[in-house]
Amino acid sequence: MSCGQAVRQPLESMVHPPPLFDLLDALAGFAHPKAAQNLSAAVHCVVDGHGFLVLASDEGSELAFVPVDEAGLHRAPGPTRMGDLRAALGTAEGMGRLARDGEIDVEGLAGVPGGLFVVGSSSLKRKRVRAQDEATGRAAVLERLERIERASGGDQRHSELGMVVQVRLKGDGVALSVVQLCHLRPLLLRHPLLRPFSKVPSKDNGLDIEGAAWLDGHVWLGLRGPVLRGWALLARLSHDLDEVELFPVALNGFGIRSLDGGRWENGPEGLFIVSGPTLTHPGPYTLWHWVVPTDGALGQATVVRELGHDSDRPGKVETVLHRHDRALTLVDGVDGGAPAVVVPGY
Repeated sequence: MSCGQAVRQPLESMVHPPPLFDLLDALAGFAHPKAAQNLSAAVHCVVDGHGFLVLASDEGSELAFVPVDEAGLHRAPGPTRMGDLRAALGTAEGMGRLARDGEIDVEGLAGVPGGLFVVGSSSLKRKRVRAQDEATGRAAVLERLERIERASGGDQRHSELGMVVQVRLKGDGVALSVVQLCHLRPLLLRHPLLRPFSKVPSKDNGLDIEGAAWLDGHVWLGLRGPVLRGWALLARLSHDLDEVELFPVALNGFGIRSLDGGRWENGPEGLFIVSGPTLTHPGPYTLWHWVVPTDGALGQATVVRELGHDSDRPGKVETVLHRHDRALTLVDGVDGGAPAVVVPGY
């Protein structure tokens, strides 16, 4: 199979499902004013017998725990509880306190034994060119483009972490405590395929994690970039979170925007993958299912559902959460994430 020639199933034309429920009121607890417009990850978890849809934003450092029913796809009575990763990391060994204007840049959540796995993007970011830079002229634009920093802001490295976080209910909120910590960016950049991208910002096809999942006893990470000659990359972490193994996957030349584990139809367990553009240009978004290959085989991704193009709607599909025979999608760039249910293959 050549790169990009993934197996396709015959599907009806894309249907835009209506919003499942309104999350705006549930997300009022985020401290950052733009957090509810920039939802970046979701996972279902049970804490003390209560089910929650856990939502992260790539702005700020908080997690929102929204009460949901047993299926995990509908709101349940009760208030949204907020948990602060900034406070949790402040007590973690070897980590200084995150600056007030810093961010974790959470891009992946996964349910793991003992809690949640929370992952930052591990990326660099190039400063966005502003209107005043363009009005000033070429020198101002070039000067702006020369400015590169870590995703957490400045020299802070909090966005480069992967962490196992224990969760417990506390009053009207949620108490978070970090029980295991790994520095993902240096770990990933030890791999010879990724090492050349150590100084490349995310939107320039640099290293950029977007998505995490728990499957077969391992944490898996999806890389939005780099995409190498049209091949996207999945990273599987060792049990001790100190080694990484890469898996190439053909997604029609696009990068990975979200991950979740689960079974599609009657097939084996695998990863649900949302693919989308790696750079800043608009493009299509697609939901795939990929089964972990054995015996050194390459494996194939199967299209589950086309999720539309940037031009079809505001925002970008950046979150998928598989529950039973449904997939919940959330959109980055829209207040409340425009939650919608996709019924794979129907």
